[in-house]
Amino acid sequence: MATCKNTEGSFLCICSHEKEEFDPITGKCNHPTQTDVQISTSRTRDSRVFESSTNSSDCYYHINDISVCTNILARNISREVCCCTAGQGWGANCQVQPCPVPGSDEYQHLCPGGTGSILTGRGAFATYTDADECKLFHPTLCKGGICVNHLSGYSCYCPTGSYYNSLLLECKGNETASITIIIACTVNLLKETRLTNNVVTV
Repeated sequence: MATCKNTEGSFLCICSHEKEEFDPITGKCNHPTQTDVQISTSRTRDSRVFESSTNSSDCYYHINDISVCTNILARNISREVCCCTAGQGWGANCQVQPCPVPGSDEYQHLCPGGTGSILTGRGAFATYTDADECKLFHPTLCKGGICVNHLSGYSCYCPTGSYYNSLLLECKGNETASITIIIACTVNLLKETRLTNNVVTV
């Protein structure tokens, strides 16, 4: 059980048990899962796969937009870093290759550490670590809001009265006085949570 309170431009949820963490995706307090522990403590990876993902190019978002060439999330990053985090497409000079669909065989091959987990190091020292999407894609990822990294994703906290537009990656105005939080659960799948009361008990 968590007690949540609205704060200026955000909210704060505190779990009643010290070892639990509030999960904004489920709206519940949970103990860290075994998968979370495995990813956060890192795993080694075959160096042959590492070498294939070292080419750098541009990472794109909102790739179905007519002006996709201007929708650059980051420059000079690997396909793995782009597609295993918040990117939707990767390539050079607006030659955009869509990222593989999460759960597909191609995605599993490119992102064996899972969504939000990227390779660091080389050869026998190569390990998976949680990507900090907020740093990797600043300032594009959460324009007009506060980006907070968490295991396997990020949250974008928008000012009161606005919401996070997951296609444009920015906070937009809203007529209702509510706080909207968008959580990147997987690379191309977003979940929305709205808090409309001053105090919410979950």
